[in-house]
Amino acid sequence: MTISRASIWIMCVVISGLYSCSSVDKYRVSIETLSTEWQITAQDASDLSVLASQEISDWKSMYHGMYAELSDTLDDHTMAKVNVLKKACLAHGDVLLEVQEIMDGKIKDIENVGLDIQELMLVLENGEASADIDDKIQSAEGLITSYQSSIQEYRSIIDSTKVSCTETCRDFSLLVMGE
Repeated sequence: MTISRASIWIMCVVISGLYSCSSVDKYRVSIETLSTEWQITAQDASDLSVLASQEISDWKSMYHGMYAELSDTLDDHTMAKVNVLKKACLAHGDVLLEVQEIMDGKIKDIENVGLDIQELMLVLENGEASADIDDKIQSAEGLITSYQSSIQEYRSIIDSTKVSCTETCRDFSLLVMGE
């Protein structure tokens, strides 16, 4: 069996086409997965910031309610307990405000990673990968993993603070109402 020049030429074109595509295509799945993970992370961070705002609003209502429920008939021992509960409630608000502030900063950082991912998506469109594309992908993956971990951590902090705040308000009501 002999191979004609036309067959060799076609094989060369196909092989060179494969190599030219493979320089970018080998990153396609990683970059597209990264883009999807970034979108999920950005949405989760935004949702958590909204949750923190809602919890702060609820906390303010509870905190202001503590002052509205006080009567002048409470003895010194009861007032000392009330003040401890007020301080605990105030600390809950501080935690919630701090989480919201941190999440707002992380949202800005996540948006910056989104710009990096957009650049990587352009690499796929243009078909030309720079020498540091592996580093860029690994860096973005590391940042997204870190942000996802932070989101879980701060969601847990909000949840536990909400539970503590509810318990403090319940204890306050029981103490003040004498029930």
